[in-house]
Amino acid sequence: SAVEQQLRTTLDASEGILGKELPDRESQAGALVLLKSETEQQQSRNSAAFQSLLESATKTVARMSGAPIREVPQWFIPEHAVQRDARPFSSGPYGTVYRGLWRGSKVVVKCVDATSPEEKRVFLREANIWHRLRHPHVVTLFGACHVSRPCFFVCEEATNGNLADYLDKPKTADGSIVWGKLYEAAMGLQHLHQNNVVHGDLKCNQILVSGEGVAKLTDFGMSFISSGSTPAVSTAAVRWTAPECLTSEGPPTFKSDVYSFGMCVVEAVTKTIPWGLLLSDVAVIDKLKHQVFMERPAAFKSDAHWTFVLSLCAFQPPRRLELSDVIDELRRFRDAEAAKRKPNPSAPTPLGCTTSVSVLMDTIAAAGAIETERALLLLARKCADSQERLQMYDTNGVRVLSDVVKTGGCYVAQLYALESLNWAAYSDSKLTQPEYDVLRDCVRAATTPELESMVDVLLHGTDEEKEDGLVLCASLATRGDGGALIQVGVLSPLVEILRSGSVTQQLWATEALGTLASDNDANRVAIASEGVISPLVALVRAGTDQQKQWAAFALGQLAYNEANCVAIASEGGIPLLVALVRAGTDEQKEEAAYALGNLALNNDANRVAIASEGGISPLVALVRAGTDEQKQRAAYALGNIAGNNDANQVAIASEGGIPPLVALVRAGTDEQKQWAAYALGHITANIDANQVAIASEGGIPPLVALVRAGTEEQKQWAAYALGHIAGNNDANRVAIACEGGISPLVALVRAGTDEQKEEAAYALGNLASDNDANRVAIASERVISPLVAFVRAGTDQQKQWAAFALGQLAYNEANCVAIASEGGIPLLVAL
Repeated sequence: SAVEQQLRTTLDASEGILGKELPDRESQAGALVLLKSETEQQQSRNSAAFQSLLESATKTVARMSGAPIREVPQWFIPEHAVQRDARPFSSGPYGTVYRGLWRGSKVVVKCVDATSPEEKRVFLREANIWHRLRHPHVVTLFGACHVSRPCFFVCEEATNGNLADYLDKPKTADGSIVWGKLYEAAMGLQHLHQNNVVHGDLKCNQILVSGEGVAKLTDFGMSFISSGSTPAVSTAAVRWTAPECLTSEGPPTFKSDVYSFGMCVVEAVTKTIPWGLLLSDVAVIDKLKHQVFMERPAAFKSDAHWTFVLSLCAFQPPRRLELSDVIDELRRFRDAEAAKRKPNPSAPTPLGCTTSVSVLMDTIAAAGAIETERALLLLARKCADSQERLQMYDTNGVRVLSDVVKTGGCYVAQLYALESLNWAAYSDSKLTQPEYDVLRDCVRAATTPELESMVDVLLHGTDEEKEDGLVLCASLATRGDGGALIQVGVLSPLVEILRSGSVTQQLWATEALGTLASDNDANRVAIASEGVISPLVALVRAGTDQQKQWAAFALGQLAYNEANCVAIASEGGIPLLVALVRAGTDEQKEEAAYALGNLALNNDANRVAIASEGGISPLVALVRAGTDEQKQRAAYALGNIAGNNDANQVAIASEGGIPPLVALVRAGTDEQKQWAAYALGHITANIDANQVAIASEGGIPPLVALVRAGTEEQKQWAAYALGHIAGNNDANRVAIACEGGISPLVALVRAGTDEQKEEAAYALGNLASDNDANRVAIASERVISPLVAFVRAGTDQQKQWAAFALGQLAYNEANCVAIASEGGIPLLVAL
């Protein structure tokens, strides 16, 4: 490629010429980011020669500059990956805005002059904040580049322009549209505030409208780019600015955003700027300083509407409405205006694929509504999109859907509600596992005729009927009817749709197959026997973003079966899944990390293949800086990749994997603690240096704490980790004892689960190795009797590790006597 040739030519030149190309530390640091991005994110697409060239270039620039090689931000997009128009279509105090193309999609490119170190720092902060704000009513940031000149953001295009222009058209003059768009904007503002982000510059031209007619906030916090933490108020913005921000040096606040939103309401209803065209900005400032508010504009016909504005724009910030109350009021205004426009007020508005989640939730919440079942079907389809789910949660969706499931009534409605709640439980942690299990038990099993009817739709229905049938199939699988579905012949039509259906049909067929595979191993064998692995791998290779995500999910479920692990690897699935972990969407990274973990679980060849494809580095990056779900799944994957593979254990440590895993054990979620302990145990199985590194990172105290008071799974894997950390390191044995680790391990031997007893016996054996003080301390906890009991009547693993522990304890004479007194000698002889 031209990029490869240019890079080769540059490297062939002397370092002096390279120094002219990269004359300062900033340009050299930028080059390192670009090179690292190409090396990591494009690895699956690069030739081996080009990959080697990139690595050589990285070393050359790093040596020349002395600059550290930093992590590439998850949102990083290199400048050459974006095409932008020659001329901007907008500009303002925060930069210049262009239309462009990225990955073949139309985007907006916002260029910002950030040249000083402080401006660069703030740009990075804004990119980090914006990238994590995922909501249907916030403009999506696809990525950004902080090493180009100028720096730029790449975000979604809102083809209907800003709200002021949108409402100025005759077809959008309807009052329900005005209040509906304001309602959507308020939902976006609430999401900002929930993430501790103040907009700071809210006007109707900062509320954009997508091609589908959805209002979305943009340019939040952009004023911080040019002027630090306390932006100056531009003269153009005084009409929207809260009085306290005009008269003080303090930054904008949540309450000042509420005031500005009130001015947006005025702007949207009157279709002109607040305070009108005749009053100057200076006069506006003077009135606000004297606490004189504007006269009621003629466009406000309703007393309720004007009272609402006054409650948003109170001069005392504490007296302004809370955003939750703002949203409730806007919903009432929208619905009241919509009712006025209906020829027959009792006739419901037809629901369709473009109906917003908020409208669907309103329909569902209105118990007994004619279209409730249809609304639940449409909601289940939308919930596959993480951004749509955010809106469901913002409208109290978990409670509303839980009520649908609990109250019975329409069986199909219960199934659709349960399908939506499945995402809330397993993807977004909005429901606990026990809470979800209770809800699932509220829904009866399907009858054979019901299942056969659904299969008939998949075989013979129209395209639209098949789509609805696939959602129903996935919902039935979610409820736990997988075995019955397979018995009535659902696999054949699902696989046929997977191979040749529409994009939407393939999505839901993939989701249904993945859910069926999650039930049991018999289902996994049956699904694989239908030849499903090859088309799933093909979707990971060349599908849409959602297809890649769901195909990775399905492959991850199928990979619980050892034969399927081999088949997935043979089809070329491993490099594709590694590529998703490296450069996929957040959801793709989650599913791909989980799939890689399952592929590595009991397969040595796959562990080697994942490492050779460069899978360890991006998994460590997820543990370090991913979402909560990514951290958990990446820790699980690293633990399995490390299993019985010394080279991988060394590689994980070399990539910096130990500190973030210890951090998860110390302060992660329950699941993160469990899988981080699991990973640390596997990483230290055979590598003495890793045992030292975990101890030096402070890993022993939190592991002991988990053995003492963690969940059942945490206790098991923390005991496993402590056993390996103590394996060949007397300093660690002493440290574990000093942290009080012996007593809780003995407690597990006495009263733990079978697995906990095995791991605790192994750990106690290692603690007693070459350490007489520990032998005495362990014996004083009266553990010899239960260890002898394991040798007598435990599981095979318990017998093995109890014998090991007794052997280590027997290096102490008093312990020898105690073991003999407990009847241990004939039992050990029998082994």
